[in-house]
Amino acid sequence: MKYRKILAVSLMVLLGLTALNGQEEEGAFAFNMGIGLGVQTFNDGPDDTEISYQKIGLIPEFAIGKWGVALDLSFHFRSGTGNEFILFRQQDWVPDDNSFNSWLQLYLSKFVYLRYGHKGDPLYAHFGSIANATLGTGFIMGGYANTMFVPDQRLLGLALDVDGALVNFPLVGFESIVGNLAAWDVVGTRVYFRPFLLASDNTILQNMQAGITVAADRDPAYREEFFTELPYYSSDAKGNLTSSVEDVLLYGADIIQPLVSTDILNLAVFAAYAAQPGTGSNNKTATGEMIGVGGRLIKVIPYTAQIRFLGENFIPTFFDTTYDLYRGYKYAILSGAEEGAAASVGWLAASGFSLMEDMIAFNIMVEGPFGGIPTGDEDLKLTYAASEFPHLAMSFNLGEGLIPNISLSAYYDKKYIVSLSDTFHPVGAVIGAAINYRTGPAVITMGYDFRYNPATDKFDTSARLMTTISTN
Repeated sequence: MKYRKILAVSLMVLLGLTALNGQEEEGAFAFNMGIGLGVQTFNDGPDDTEISYQKIGLIPEFAIGKWGVALDLSFHFRSGTGNEFILFRQQDWVPDDNSFNSWLQLYLSKFVYLRYGHKGDPLYAHFGSIANATLGTGFIMGGYANTMFVPDQRLLGLALDVDGALVNFPLVGFESIVGNLAAWDVVGTRVYFRPFLLASDNTILQNMQAGITVAADRDPAYREEFFTELPYYSSDAKGNLTSSVEDVLLYGADIIQPLVSTDILNLAVFAAYAAQPGTGSNNKTATGEMIGVGGRLIKVIPYTAQIRFLGENFIPTFFDTTYDLYRGYKYAILSGAEEGAAASVGWLAASGFSLMEDMIAFNIMVEGPFGGIPTGDEDLKLTYAASEFPHLAMSFNLGEGLIPNISLSAYYDKKYIVSLSDTFHPVGAVIGAAINYRTGPAVITMGYDFRYNPATDKFDTSARLMTTISTN
């Protein structure tokens, strides 16, 4: 409860400062009502089998100035039998139990988002679904998403960034993330400094940023199945995991130095250090270092390249996009329940393109170790640390307008790649796609999400066909 009080007081103070300093932009009030009709599948049946539901949803969205809020008021139902003409999906509106946390978890999730400002503003606050939370260079937290269980479960998180420029003190600032406000499990913050900003001479060091990051999982066993149903671990390993689950704490430091900023080339160099103390009976601290470059070419080609020096059992980007799915495996390495990776040198490369003001955007990231990759039975992969294998992540977006009435998005994230032919093997993969067709005020959406769930060694799927009617 004390965390909620601190959060409320902090937000009131920050928003008060915003008003005093005239930061809020005046703007016309905007309202949009999305009316959704369609079909969606959930793994609600016996042994997590799929059940299809009809869906009707109201998605009101309000905006004024820098403020914005959207709600998801959806109902799922299907035909009943006997005296039950219609069966509503109770998980939509009925908490699992009568506890305050269950109530909070369910009803806070009805907020798709509540935001003030935009990323990069002196004050930015975003409640709701978070798709890409990164602190600093991302060596500890990079691309974290709290959306791995949508549509079965929507988590309400918080991203809060404050730059000292808000109060005319631009030397410092911070960025922070809470993955789930109902549980306060995954949390992180980065405080950064611009030590040479006020230097009298015009030097590139004025733009240097030095940061300190602390991130934690205060409840690694928040989803119990990730510890009771780990498919590949021995009974001894499972016992070691469940006997005494402790908080996970990571900390580190980074430096980001912009070098060039022109229309042709944008270039920055950066370096980071991170430490991951062991948990349970493991009292060893794993450490890692990273150096890299990143930026944009001719404003349309983003690029990043890193060299990583990974200590024994160190897991780079511990809080990544699929962390909520793999937290049990990562905790097993930190706790010593399973052997992690040997010390090694790794790499990361990312690029893509963004054309026509992001009308067409493609991004690809590949990371992995230098040297040999473990081989063997497919089912044994998850007994190794993911950092011992290459990892591929891709996304593609096509905005509406380039093709009349059509827009689409797709993503693919694949861990545990052994060979080129293994790149599209479903184990360790998270896949999603949505295509939209607009006709007048109506948008028809066909969507599909497919993810491997390491806790159950099964594949969770979600298909949807939606018609959304906007009233604005």
